[in-house]
Amino acid sequence: MKNLFEKTREDIQLALIYAEELLNIDKLELDENTLANVPKETGIYIFYSKNTNEEKDKAYIGRAIGKNGLYQRIIRQHLNPKYSKSVFKLAVAKKHSIHSMERATGFIKNKYTFAYRPINEKGKSPENGSFIKLIETLLLYEFETEYNKKETVF
Repeated sequence: MKNLFEKTREDIQLALIYAEELLNIDKLELDENTLANVPKETGIYIFYSKNTNEEKDKAYIGRAIGKNGLYQRIIRQHLNPKYSKSVFKLAVAKKHSIHSMERATGFIKNKYTFAYRPINEKGKSPENGSFIKLIETLLLYEFETEYNKKETVF
């Protein structure tokens, strides 16, 4: 039986593999065809700024661990003009002095691309999301994003 350190080491190694895979996925436009294919699986995602150099293009890193996973977080929250609790959308609106969620949603669709990586590993419980949180934490530790709250890193 594996001890806690061996299990943790394995989880971190696997999380780093998933994080690297996400970073190597082609960036997708926020158009209707692409958005229609966002899965309802748990996972991790990144919004990228279109107008910055590649080193500083990661605008927001997030996780989707609830019901309907990536679809819920990306489509129904961040890109839903009627949803007003998206941390990403609120931060974008504040920074760019946008006073409506509808305009903030349009701004995001025009100025950002995204990538996502579904994660539904056997033996990893998507219900508690701790493995996905680990991946998000590793990415936030590595990259300074424009819109993630700084206190969420550690």
